[in-house]
Amino acid sequence: ALFNAKSTAYAGAFAALMPRFSAREYLEAAARHGVTALTTIPTMMAKALKEEDLLRSLDFSAIRRIGLGSAPCTAALRQRIQDAFPQARVA
Repeated sequence: ALFNAKSTAYAGAFAALMPRFSAREYLEAAARHGVTALTTIPTMMAKALKEEDLLRSLDFSAIRRIGLGSAPCTAALRQRIQDAFPQARVA
């Protein structure tokens, strides 16, 4: 996390940090700030994908990359993420 924060600051980019995870707030912040890259773990993304109303109603077109880490991600979940964010590279 510290490496990502330093890299973001060094690049002059914007980072949206949240005090705690809420799937709804996570998706709303990503859309509101025009986030281009998400860093997440599979469990958090699985919860976010359950917020189908937000996935349909908010604009996530700015997202270009979704980085998954800290835990294994099933092929099925990876496909659900790709389907929800077709313009993004899921890594």
